[in-house]
Amino acid sequence: MRPFEVALTIALALTALIDLAAVNRRAGSFLRSLSVALLAIHLVYEGGHWQMLPVYLAILVLIFTWRRSETGAWRWMASGLVCILCALGGVLSYAIPMFSLPKPTGPYPVGTCVIYMRDDSRKEDAGTDRGRSRELMVQIWYPAAPSKNHLAPYRRWAESRLKNSYQSVLWTNSREDAPVESHSGPFPLVLFGHGWGATRISDTFLAEDLASHGYVVVSTDHPYNSARVAFPDGRVIDGIDNSPIIDLGTEPADRTEELWNMELEKWTADQFFVLNSLQAANLDPKSVWYGHLNTDIVGALGHSFGGSAALRICSLDPRVRSAINMDGWTFDGVRDRKKGKPIMYMYEVSTDSQHVLVHSPIPAERVNAELDALDDKNVLDNLKEYGGYKLTIAGAMHADFTDQPMVSPFHRITHTGPIKPARMQLIVRDYALAFFNKTLRGQSSPLLDSGDTSPFGEVHFQEWSAQ
Repeated sequence: MRPFEVALTIALALTALIDLAAVNRRAGSFLRSLSVALLAIHLVYEGGHWQMLPVYLAILVLIFTWRRSETGAWRWMASGLVCILCALGGVLSYAIPMFSLPKPTGPYPVGTCVIYMRDDSRKEDAGTDRGRSRELMVQIWYPAAPSKNHLAPYRRWAESRLKNSYQSVLWTNSREDAPVESHSGPFPLVLFGHGWGATRISDTFLAEDLASHGYVVVSTDHPYNSARVAFPDGRVIDGIDNSPIIDLGTEPADRTEELWNMELEKWTADQFFVLNSLQAANLDPKSVWYGHLNTDIVGALGHSFGGSAALRICSLDPRVRSAINMDGWTFDGVRDRKKGKPIMYMYEVSTDSQHVLVHSPIPAERVNAELDALDDKNVLDNLKEYGGYKLTIAGAMHADFTDQPMVSPFHRITHTGPIKPARMQLIVRDYALAFFNKTLRGQSSPLLDSGDTSPFGEVHFQEWSAQ
């Protein structure tokens, strides 16, 4: 719980206890007034959210029963109910906390902005917008000048659902629309791709850190493949399309891979368009990005399907020098890979035996295992031919490569592994930064140049040299 939430809950509980004891009516009146004041401060400076609803209700109970609480029955009922509501608010706030993103470790303050882009050269091929120009929402994290602009919310309200609406008043480490740092650039870009059905903010912990070290991180929502996407005109694209891809087992593995590759080409085209648009903005004297971007030195980074897209654009675009795939199948991502394009693979340590599941009577398990086996061979063959890095992280699961572990301390809610979120963030941040510093800036890296060893006990690290 945040400071004023804690203070409000304590003040209400004390009020209930004083009312119950009937020892000091003046103190009870003071605490009621204090609770109302703390509520106002909390709503203005911290922002209200659904985990605190029992606490808000407790205030109403105290106000409603203020006069009636003189009688014993009312006093017991009201005080007991307030204590129960405060306890419930505490439980909800613990189970689904207002989490704090880790502080960026670099020397630059971080700014962020959300940009609408429209590609008139392509048509939307899904959903109710079929036939319209392809539209994208893009979020950028960048090295910023010192600013007093408000901290950006983790998620925009228009792109929230009830269960994650609290994230619209959960503040990040980035300042909204802060001016770009103007003395050190131009800065290299890193294109980020989120997982299938996720959103552009899914790895904010990593985007903010890279930005604080002098990278401009560009994350794109892909409508009908992302979660909720809100456009400036008020339209909201809610959910994802192409159910045969999501429902593994409805199609055989080869057909599933074919469908994924069709979507991969769409995501890659989105990334091309975003990069070209930023390159044009960098040359436009009227743009806030004028002269601040180095669009000839670009890295790509992605989680899950976004990792496949990172590999694909790195293989195709000469401006993209290197890529990181975080726990994603490759599909056609490395089909056109060329020498001199460094790649890093980050993986969870799977506990499933794919050799057994390949023969599973359950279609979804069988197709998943077949795709795993094909991908393992594809990755190994590619590493042997072109070189690269591969690390597996003990205790990690698929969602641990995102912000998801911070959503709750309960793994059943987050679907994450036993590794501590702070530890996982440290590992991913350190390896991603070392990789891009080496491949985009030419800086030596003890972390990457130490052979098949790692200072992190959870990490199994391997390096391949190109043939």
